[in-house]
Amino acid sequence: MKHTLLILFILFTISLTAQNSFLNGYWKGHITQSTLEGQMEDVVFELYLRVNGSKVSGRSYAYQTNGDINEMEVRGMLHSDRSVTLYDHSHVALENSGVTPNHKKKYQFAHYRSAFLTANKLSGYWQEIVNLPFSTKRRRGRVELRKVNNEVNKP
Repeated sequence: MKHTLLILFILFTISLTAQNSFLNGYWKGHITQSTLEGQMEDVVFELYLRVNGSKVSGRSYAYQTNGDINEMEVRGMLHSDRSVTLYDHSHVALENSGVTPNHKKKYQFAHYRSAFLTANKLSGYWQEIVNLPFSTKRRRGRVELRKVNNEVNKP
């Protein structure tokens, strides 16, 4: 009986580790965000994620319509229901870009995948991190990403 429980525990641990590894890598899609005029625009968005247990870290890249690129270090947590919470931890200044984001975001994703990896995607929402969470001026939007490959660093 003890051996059976030990084997089940090991298989369960391996299963959780394998599930977490599906998040590792390069994700690409789009993020909707509001403009100062109140309109929504689609922006190309990339994530490079690395999972260590339940901790998630990586980089995000938002390609603005004016050509600017906002690079952020992201950190977060993987939950037992395969949802992911991320937040912009710090801005990474690209060489000679002069671009500084005007707000930080937090993200909530659901991780969808199939047995054949045909639907490996992250889908969810983002919202601006502000002191007044119910402010009508708080920015928010949607995020849709698909897994591109298992690279965890941008080349």
